[in-house]
Amino acid sequence: MNTLKYILVNKQPVIEPDLEKWASWFEDSRTHIALTELEDCKVSTIFLGIDYSYGEQIGPLLFETMIFGGEYDRYKERYRTYDAAERGHIMAVEMVTNSHRLREIPDYIC
Repeated sequence: MNTLKYILVNKQPVIEPDLEKWASWFEDSRTHIALTELEDCKVSTIFLGIDYSYGEQIGPLLFETMIFGGEYDRYKERYRTYDAAERGHIMAVEMVTNSHRLREIPDYIC
């Protein structure tokens, strides 16, 4: 299977059929969408440049958020658009920070 390769142009994924141009773009470009470091983990969202939908008819999955460390270590979510990836990053950070807040709430017996 020939996997399509993508680059970002103004936050929009564009197919790049030339492997050398694609590789050169990746070497010279910023592929991180967002990186948030928290007390016990990192939340990272990147542009993958390759479709990770594995041929499913849902459209290309080109962005990914992952959590490294902490309670949600290895959490992963993939997205079709830059905007969805930005929102997904925020949601992952909120998931981690809300979890930290919940652990800080003392247990009261009523």
